[in-house]
Amino acid sequence: MKRRTTALLLLLSTAIVLIMPGCRILLPTLVVGTSLDWEPFEYIAEDGSYAGFDIELMEEIGRRLNLAIDWREHAFDGLLDLLVDGELDAVVAALNPTPEREARVDFTDPYFTSVDAVLIAPNSTITLHGIEDLAGYRIGVLPGTVQASWIEDTINAEIVRYDQAEGAIAALQNGHVEVVVIDYYSVYAYIDRADVTLALKSEASGDAMAIAVRRGDSTLRDQLNTAIAELHAEGFIEELALKHLSED
Repeated sequence: MKRRTTALLLLLSTAIVLIMPGCRILLPTLVVGTSLDWEPFEYIAEDGSYAGFDIELMEEIGRRLNLAIDWREHAFDGLLDLLVDGELDAVVAALNPTPEREARVDFTDPYFTSVDAVLIAPNSTITLHGIEDLAGYRIGVLPGTVQASWIEDTINAEIVRYDQAEGAIAALQNGHVEVVVIDYYSVYAYIDRADVTLALKSEASGDAMAIAVRRGDSTLRDQLNTAIAELHAEGFIEELALKHLSED
């Protein structure tokens, strides 16, 4: 009788410890792969912690799904191999769902799509109703960006290339180009200060990013899609983009 009483007291004390404020409750774990060499999406901060747009997004998704994120860093080119082999549950690394990748893994709905800003000078009389109206103008772009590639492949116009956003903005203000087509978040501060005028905002370049999961893992994909939809609706992802992707 004494042994039973002692055992019962031990069991009750353990339960009390587990529900006391401040006690750590272990959550189910989601093993997520990333490559920490693509700032501002994923990188190592000065204090050694993982940081960036994708990192904060995935941590928030984990909180909403009651999942602890177990990060696994790996070279970008090998991430999908690890996912296919079952060593990862998901990959978030600014991934675009290309046909080649979709043949190997499944993707969530896009959590972020590159937004194009079509800029004109504050005193410009140019009127643009759509992205197709850019034909014939002298357009400033940044080489290597999705916006530059899209303009070069799609629009019949004179294209002037600048190494940095500052140079393109200065050229626009000085009249060296009539229009600048560039990533929206990279020039948000200029738009906010009215240094330039946002003539159009579009997703014509179509550079979408999504989370990769193993083929056939519809349960996880659906859970992630629900969280992504909620974060879009609440404006969380827009705020995250302004925090990490806009220049001060």
